[in-house]
Amino acid sequence: MKQVSSSGFFQVKVAASFALFFAGALLAMMAWSSAAGPKLTGIAAKIAPEVLAQTAQGGSASIIILLADQANVSAAHEMKDQDARGWFVYNTLTQHAARTQAALRAELEARGVSYQSFWAANMIVATADRALLESLAAREDVARIDSNNAVRWIEPPELTNFSVAPNSPSAPNTAEWGVQNVNAPSVWALGFTGQGMVIGDQDTGERWTHNALKPRYRGWDGTTADHNFNWHDAIHTGGGVCGPDTVAPCDDSGHGTHTAGTTVGDDGAGNQIGVAPGAKWIGCRNMDQGNGTPARYTECFQFMMAPTDLNGNNADPTLRAHVLNNSWGCPASEGCTTRAELETIINNTEAAGIFVVVSAGNSGSGCSSVSDVPAIYSASFSVGAYDINNTLAGFSSRGPSTYYTPNLLKPNISAPGVNVRSSYYSGDTTYANLSGTSMSGPHVAGVVALVWSARPQLVRDIAATKSLLQSTANPSVTVTPPQLCGGTLSTTDIPNNSFGYGRVDALAAVNASGSPTPTPTASPTPTATATATATATATATATPTATATATPTATATATPTATATATPTATATASPTATATTTPTATPTASPTPSPSTVLGNVSSRLRVETGDNILIGGFIVTGTQDKKVVVRALGPSLNLPGKLANPTLELRDSAGGLVQVNDDWSTSPNRQAIIDSGLAPSNDLESAIIATLSANGKAYTAIVRGVGGTTGTGVVEVYDIDRSVDSKLANISTRGFVQTGDTILIAGTIVVGQASQKVIVRAIGPSLNIAGKLADPILELRDANGALIRADDNWRTGGQETEIMQSGVAPTNDLESALIETLPANNAAYTAIVRGINNTTGIAVVEVYALN
Repeated sequence: MKQVSSSGFFQVKVAASFALFFAGALLAMMAWSSAAGPKLTGIAAKIAPEVLAQTAQGGSASIIILLADQANVSAAHEMKDQDARGWFVYNTLTQHAARTQAALRAELEARGVSYQSFWAANMIVATADRALLESLAAREDVARIDSNNAVRWIEPPELTNFSVAPNSPSAPNTAEWGVQNVNAPSVWALGFTGQGMVIGDQDTGERWTHNALKPRYRGWDGTTADHNFNWHDAIHTGGGVCGPDTVAPCDDSGHGTHTAGTTVGDDGAGNQIGVAPGAKWIGCRNMDQGNGTPARYTECFQFMMAPTDLNGNNADPTLRAHVLNNSWGCPASEGCTTRAELETIINNTEAAGIFVVVSAGNSGSGCSSVSDVPAIYSASFSVGAYDINNTLAGFSSRGPSTYYTPNLLKPNISAPGVNVRSSYYSGDTTYANLSGTSMSGPHVAGVVALVWSARPQLVRDIAATKSLLQSTANPSVTVTPPQLCGGTLSTTDIPNNSFGYGRVDALAAVNASGSPTPTPTASPTPTATATATATATATATATPTATATATPTATATATPTATATATPTATATASPTATATTTPTATPTASPTPSPSTVLGNVSSRLRVETGDNILIGGFIVTGTQDKKVVVRALGPSLNLPGKLANPTLELRDSAGGLVQVNDDWSTSPNRQAIIDSGLAPSNDLESAIIATLSANGKAYTAIVRGVGGTTGTGVVEVYDIDRSVDSKLANISTRGFVQTGDTILIAGTIVVGQASQKVIVRAIGPSLNIAGKLADPILELRDANGALIRADDNWRTGGQETEIMQSGVAPTNDLESALIETLPANNAAYTAIVRGINNTTGIAVVEVYALN
């Protein structure tokens, strides 16, 4: 869509055309009513005024004949097998249309009238004069007759803001401002880029060979193009520079190439213009140089619901799109007078499990300016536009939609739509800046693809996804001047009819989207280790910190409290962190007395052990009053990993850096039998283990792992609570180490022991560390024992939990650090916290887990 021109001439021209059109239609209706008498009065009510005007005085019109009997596909919404769902909708609609259109088609054929039959809605398109119009309107099986005249369904004023953008991005390898604004890069960093999703672009066509689009086109396998089932041209005459009935994607005016780029575009050379670069796109040209008809739009919806080969045959609903972007609209002043022209089609498309994104329109800033088809429909997810400063664009149409009674909230949500840089049709390396809600809609289509790639349980669950996007939208949008458009009592109420629920936020949606599901790629998790029963952890809030130096000393200081209110120190230290371990292979021999309710236990951390300061440091606090018996282990040789640490050594130190115990090979320890009796003896004699009884009362301890003789490799440090008969607990678990790339990142885990769920805050600290070589911008993931993502965060203030994190008392001190809060199920459930550097940067970081009561 294109923003409304401020030209006085444009406004007068539209107003004059509108007045003349309705004057003509009124005269035609008066003349028909006078000539035909009362008998045809009811018939006339079935016919759009524009059609009456066009068929007056011997004229003819292209019409849409909507049948009264429409198929019912509501059962599709409950179907879990998505391929079966697609076939059910397709078969139901096509078979119903074939059966119920038979008599009407027979009449048209008897009269020698050419026509086109559709099934996305049960309708037929034909050309009719007044006599045929009267005959059709008199039929009981005909519900309504609308106009099918070609009109401008995208408005030209968008091009008034057109400017050719540089072929190279302003900052190398930097995503466009809109892509960053919707938090797409933070979701990419979790490994989700829209993979497995298909976005359908219904527009003016696409320049498929554009460098930012070609690698993402489903019809391109890297060497060969196959446009069957991936491209359809609904333009059968005209077509501008492309001509009609093209057999490969072609864009006749640039609009479609731009919108497609915003959904998926990335040329691999720094032009990160698309929100979901891992998704694929398919296309259908539904406008001839910006001019569309309901028939052409319907033809494209049918293709997106059941793609066909280039001859229009062999429809296959299993290849249908997941998300449709619709950056167009039909204003009443240009022919969509009933506003019901496409409602059934949108509803049926949604029933097939396709998320329909629609640009809200560019008729703002007045209230109820979301007035065009299809943005007005309840099934359409309508999108407003804002600028780089998060200020609502003046052209962005406002709600409510008056199509329904009562009125309907619109738009649903908003997205970047001012000066958006994306691909353009004039060359394979050409980019352009455009403005309009046409530009905001594709951002949302891309976000849906990201969320569905990260949360497969939501794929094609339209209602749940709409609710998720709305509930996680960022309400920080400025409306100048403030306005009330009905439905709210204050200009600050959310949602509202100015910008809906707020700015679409991909990361917040991923984080809030229900129960986790397995990730598409394997993520490293700690090795399976024996888990002794753990004692209940207190919610001490101080962060034990350990300073590793060249000498074997590491200090951990902590100020334990009874509530989660500690402030982490900014020294070069390791904060205690919980690391998820898998189910135990052995249990301690001691039978604990009745256990406390719920605790964090069995702490483990995995990291590549280097030399100097870049060793593996794990810390924890013992809260309570009674001494706590623990087993600490350093593993390496038994890990089923490449590059493992061949011979780890282990030190346990107190908060003053004093050595509690040290061990090289556990089998030579004077406590060898006690370690065996605990059930936690390492499986390799070169691994290390310590069994010790530690003072409580908030005392902090640090476990340090090095390689014998300065050797390096991946190692694991673990701390087990083996005596739950006392009141003391392990708390404030942290790990410090050198975060690299690939599998050599920082991984920490814990088990939630007990029966009640445990609320925790997990933090990834880097910039605030007072140490050389610190990680500049950490990102954080929390995963369950299956590797499924529970929640993720990049910068803690922008992850949707800022207020809750601040209220916890342990908010990070640097905005680039990460934090998340989650309530974790217990019953020995294992969890893993993973820390990486943004864009594969490296450095020393700390991961921490606090229990919150």
